[in-house]
Amino acid sequence: MWLIDELAEARIADAMRSGQFEDLAGEGERIPIEQVGLVPEELRVAYRLLKNSGYFPKEISVLNEISEVEQLIAGLDEGEQKSSAVKRLNLLHAQLGSRSESLYIRREYSNKIVNKFDHA
Repeated sequence: MWLIDELAEARIADAMRSGQFEDLAGEGERIPIEQVGLVPEELRVAYRLLKNSGYFPKEISVLNEISEVEQLIAGLDEGEQKSSAVKRLNLLHAQLGSRSESLYIRREYSNKIVNKFDHA
């Protein structure tokens, strides 16, 4: 277990013992599980921290939505709903493609700068 996980578990246990979780809104209800299957296991804690801090990469959100729309399409019969879902899927793929293309251009530019300084 990672150190940050151990610290979090210890703080949760302390809060439970002191009764800080009693009478909270939503007590006893299921907590929605996020789709983290697209994030490598060793990076999940970091992504959770980034997301909770408001710095979650847009690409992960788009990948999660793509997965949800693909599942939706698989369960739909031909018709207006399926056509609309396919259009949404195509839009999401385009968004993801443009973002990754932009990241590639930045990476390529960064590599050129590094090479320029290495040869100077």
